[in-house]
Amino acid sequence: MYGLQDQDKTTVALDSFYEFRRGHLPLAEYAQEFDHRYESSEDEAGLHMNDIGKAYFFLRGSGLGDKVVDDIKLQMLGDMSQYKEIRSLVLKLALANDKDKESLNIYQDSSDFIYKLRLDEASGIYSGSWHDPTSGIQRPRLKSM
Repeated sequence: MYGLQDQDKTTVALDSFYEFRRGHLPLAEYAQEFDHRYESSEDEAGLHMNDIGKAYFFLRGSGLGDKVVDDIKLQMLGDMSQYKEIRSLVLKLALANDKDKESLNIYQDSSDFIYKLRLDEASGIYSGSWHDPTSGIQRPRLKSM
């Protein structure tokens, strides 16, 4: 941003953050670039956003299908203030996708609650199942098209 006026730096930093979309970037690179652009907007423009706003813009620009985003929100029990956990879950989905869509085990807190997910990121189709060994509850297999 060499040679720009202060007000131009502010506008460029804000536009860079608010208009950022993943496009063809892998999810891991998208997450890093998202954080970089947010930090630049903080430094250059004084932007301050709570975790709900960050989670909203992160998911909005991620390029994930609506059903995948809804499933992530469900996993967070609708609590969009958990930006770090949402970001971590998206990165776990990316890792699972990178491993030829193998099953993904997510252990929440210290319980043995397991959520297995198979994700076809390109089509936005995923399937999964829930299992809680402590209660013996096996949730039916979820499939989304």
